[in-house]
Amino acid sequence: MDTEIHFKELLQFFKAMADSNRLKIIGLLSQKPHTVEQLSALLDLGMSTTSHHLSNLAKAGLVEARTDGHYYLYSLRQDTLQEMSQRLLKQENLPELAVAVDEQAYDRKVLKTFTDRKSTRLNSSHRIRY
Repeated sequence: MDTEIHFKELLQFFKAMADSNRLKIIGLLSQKPHTVEQLSALLDLGMSTTSHHLSNLAKAGLVEARTDGHYYLYSLRQDTLQEMSQRLLKQENLPELAVAVDEQAYDRKVLKTFTDRKSTRLNSSHRIRY
């Protein structure tokens, strides 16, 4: 899997899940489909706020809507939720997330802290305590 695509997809997945109301919506939709009006009443949220949360979940591919008369009925895409979590969080894919990290940055910071900036001598003002 392309690292950049994996990173963006993982970020979108976690952004969608990183809200208590969206998690509640997922919990409710895991039981049965609901309309925006039902979810709004159950969560004590405004309909526009509820729609916004549903939109975020839909962008991540976690919910879908179908018409039911004059209403949209939202349901959880449980298969997608399971597939995404298993695929995106595979142990072998996780190291890819740190590819662009400079692994020597900490070592340079420590050396900079403990050396005299004018020379390569150790700075005596820093004492290591054991």
